[in-house]
Parts: sequence; structure tokens; C-alpha cells
Amino acid sequence: MIDEQEWYEEQSEIHDSEVVRSFTERTFELAIASRDEIIKNHLQECKRIIEIIDMYDSYQKENVWISPEIECLSSKLNEINETLCDSYFLLLSARYNTARMTLRKWIELVVISIYFDTTGKNESNRQKFLDVEDMNSPGFTDKLKKLEYTSCNDEIKSLYKKLSLYVHNEGRMFGQPLPFYYKKEFEDIYSIINEIQPLMEKMILKNCGIDIR
Repeated sequence: MIDEQEWYEEQSEIHDSEVVRSFTERTFELAIASRDEIIKNHLQECKRIIEIIDMYDSYQKENVWISPEIECLSSKLNEINETLCDSYFLLLSARYNTARMTLRKWIELVVISIYFDTTGKNESNRQKFLDVEDMNSPGFTDKLKKLEYTSCNDEIKSLYKKLSLYVHNEGRMFGQPLPFYYKKEFEDIYSIINEIQPLMEKMILKNCGIDIR
């Protein structure tokens, strides 16, 4: 004899499973469609992003930056590369706001690493940063100010502020619960990537004496 309560629970579980599967499959279908549309319309831009990722990856594999003078920057190479890969994946999947958040982390990792390798070399929380015990970025602007000044410092500050709007949910112009391709969103994020990369190059060269181009 079938227990009525068990039967209803079983039907409810089947229904929930179908809902989850259907939504998940639909989301993946849309993400794949967005990816194909982006590659079709922005092939050269995608290639350029991959070149930037490969550049950081090659430094990590070839130990180009392994030096006691830039210990923090060297130790964060893997995370910098991972952050760039995440951003590219999110961009291809039409997760634009989240992609912007990871670009903000890219700036944080490079700038804070440089800070602890130079001006903040003797600060007590430097080791916590190296040990990944404290990956927060309190006082990011203050750390940036204390680094060797170039015109790019102001540009980095401006970009960081712009990307922070999305972290604090102030920069979202429209809701996007599902991954649909928007040409303008892609182009905006790509332009940000193109702005960040030369600034990171200048920052590393000025403060660490390493030309990463």
C-alpha cells in the first residue's frame, strides 16, 4: 500500500528536480549561445584577452619574476592569472557585472603586491598577505598613493572607483538574471581590460623595475 504522504513528497522531489534541471539547462544554453555570438562578433578582441592571460601565465611557468625583491608579486602570479581567466570566462558567458568585479580584483592584486614589495615591505600585515590570511584590500587608495607616483596612479584610481560601483551594486544599469549577449556591455568591458593592462605594466616597471611588455 502506498503511503499518501510519501507519495506527495516523492512527487514534490520529482517536480523540484525537473525545475532545477530545466532552469540550469536553459541557463547553460543561453551562456553557450552568448559565447558563440561573442566569438563571432569579437574574435580579435577575444584573441587579445587570451594574449594577456598567456603573458602572465608564461611569467609564472618560466619563473621570470621569482626574486626576493618582488616576493609578493611573484607569489600572486597564479592568482592574477586565475583572476584574468575568470574574467574572460564570465565575459564569454555574458555575466558582465561579475566580470567587472574580477577586473577590480586584478587591479587590487597587482597594486597591493607592489605596495608590500616596496613601500610597505616592513609592515606587519605583509606576511599575512603572503600567507593568504588577509586578502582584503582596506586602504587601497592610500596604498596606491604611497607608491612611486606616475600619471597612471590617477588613472588606476579612476578605473578602480568605476569598477567598485558594480561591487557595491551602484553601477548596474539594468538587471540581467540570464546570460544574454549585449554588444555594448562586451565593448565596455573590453575597453576596461585594454585600459588596465598598460597601467599594470607601467606600475610594475616604475616600482619594480620590470618591463613585462
